[in-house]
Amino acid sequence: MVMKLVRGGRLNSLVGIAPERQFGNGKLIRPMLSFGKFEIRQYANDNTLKWFEDETNQNDENLRNRIRHHVMPQLKEENPLAIKHMVDYSKQLIKMITVSNHYIDNLLSGMVGDKHELDITNFNDFDDSLWTLLIQRWLEQFPKSVAVSNDQLTQIVRLINNPLKAQGEVDLNSQITVAKRYGKLVILNKSKKSFSTYQKNVDFMVPLNRWNQIEGGRSFGVFTHAPDNITPGIKIHELLLTEADFPLIYRHPKPGDRFEIENGGHQKVARFLINQKITTDDRKRIQLLVSNTDNVLAVLGYRVAKSSGNQDTNKYYLIEK
Repeated sequence: MVMKLVRGGRLNSLVGIAPERQFGNGKLIRPMLSFGKFEIRQYANDNTLKWFEDETNQNDENLRNRIRHHVMPQLKEENPLAIKHMVDYSKQLIKMITVSNHYIDNLLSGMVGDKHELDITNFNDFDDSLWTLLIQRWLEQFPKSVAVSNDQLTQIVRLINNPLKAQGEVDLNSQITVAKRYGKLVILNKSKKSFSTYQKNVDFMVPLNRWNQIEGGRSFGVFTHAPDNITPGIKIHELLLTEADFPLIYRHPKPGDRFEIENGGHQKVARFLINQKITTDDRKRIQLLVSNTDNVLAVLGYRVAKSSGNQDTNKYYLIEK
């Protein structure tokens, strides 16, 4: 307990060494924690018990020994019951932390869908202190590599409460990032290969009347005739195309891409994705269907551009499943 006060850290670390904790498939129990060294030695001597002591316990090279040899004797001079009082404080703290965790876990049960995602919408009445406890408790379910400092917790809470920043990130270490993605907080592993690196190399010409398998187990195709039977999960869109529009291309969005909307206007693909609240990570997976003249025909899975027909156009069918 004294070492943790000196070094700093989480409040729950101030409880000291737990008298009982999980250890593999069983429990590790320390029944002697409440006894001082003098009492243990006295008992051993009275009962002619032999014990072995690590010789390094006598030097002051580490903090534990310096506290044991110098700090604790002074505290006991001030009050012979100092250690007992520390034990009492530890028990009280354990009870408070247990109650707090129970309350926080109940809140989290309604906020955590996927293990790596935390829903942060509709919780505007949470103050910074409650958010700090929630984030800290949520991160405890991950490996030790997701250890978070008080400064990082403060940054995450500020990010959550910033209405002008729909997306943002706080790096916890060289591999793990906590990211705000609109109404969610997510854990990202930066060590994994970026999907966009792969996507840049998969542009292709789209043949007619054939299914094309794409990322996420989805398929699409452009057909000259509509299917006779429409099964659940299939989306059909009409495209009015001229011969100059072929061959069609499947590609990743580029800066400046735009598509036609109603009333003869146009909308940038980038603005459309923002308006749809599509996260930065999901935007890397977005693919377009474009004409040979580079007109955007569809944001696959999300939107089809308005088609303007004339005497030179023919009807085709974009089918997604």
